[in-house]
Amino acid sequence: MLRGGVAGTLFVIALAAWVLGELATIARNRRYAEGGRDPTYLVMVAGWAGGIAGSIVLANNVTSASITGGRTWPAALGLAILVAGLAFRWWSIVTLGRYFTHSLSIQEGQQVVEDGPYAMLRHPSYTGQMIAFVGLGVALDNWLALAVAVLLPLVAVLVRIRAEEASLHQELGDAYRSYSARTRRLVPRVW
Repeated sequence: MLRGGVAGTLFVIALAAWVLGELATIARNRRYAEGGRDPTYLVMVAGWAGGIAGSIVLANNVTSASITGGRTWPAALGLAILVAGLAFRWWSIVTLGRYFTHSLSIQEGQQVVEDGPYAMLRHPSYTGQMIAFVGLGVALDNWLALAVAVLLPLVAVLVRIRAEEASLHQELGDAYRSYSARTRRLVPRVW
């Protein structure tokens, strides 16, 4: 587990930037969200919170699961992966613009966005999120922490994608079906 020092400080800064960035997008997009409560939003929050908190608790308490035996390079590599994932997520959010919301909602006049990362992937913000969670687990230098950091959010993302795609197919129709035929969900050329 990262304890103090430069790596620990950078880790805390990266986590704080991640959380503050998510809170900022929630506040910014609240004015665009329509409709009632979205149950998949709660699933996403639980997956994120479980992934972050669970991985940190495991890294602090199960030292026998260390990946490298306490070396420094996993912290640097993990933080670089985490920041890259966040950058990809934020690029996706900025590209989607006012159509990005944390709740499942289709805006009036919404079109299929195919620019930037959406040219390759239907859900690049989730791809960026999952890359960030991999970075979190690697930075913690603990196999169990890495598994929890990835698996809990991944389950939440899969639930969310299923509901989101059903909504997009229903609301955007043939345009979204055509777009879906040309793009992958989370991993280019794979799925």
